[in-house]
Amino acid sequence: MKEYTDSFLNETEKELLSLFYENEIMREAVKKVLLAGIYQNGTLKPGEPAKPVYNAAFSLVANRDANNEQIGADLRAMWEGVRVVENAFNSLSEYKKEAPKPEISNPAR
Repeated sequence: MKEYTDSFLNETEKELLSLFYENEIMREAVKKVLLAGIYQNGTLKPGEPAKPVYNAAFSLVANRDANNEQIGADLRAMWEGVRVVENAFNSLSEYKKEAPKPEISNPAR
């Protein structure tokens, strides 16, 4: 995936993605905003990380006007949206900076 994203990002954008990835609080806040429309029903809580596998499907079943086919289609769309967002955030880890390796000094020198 990184090869693909590198093909349309310039060096400044790559550096900013790296900084974004390193800031866990910002990363979780942005994830919450992106998932808010999919989650529904107040499942996002202040100060708590987003949980993509949290079950928001109950609201679909609670709609008594929907038939099983419609519930299934809506549920698949919800799952697909969560999956796409989660995969995108997982791909951000490809921009994590490697920690510099400490130099080992040779006391014999």
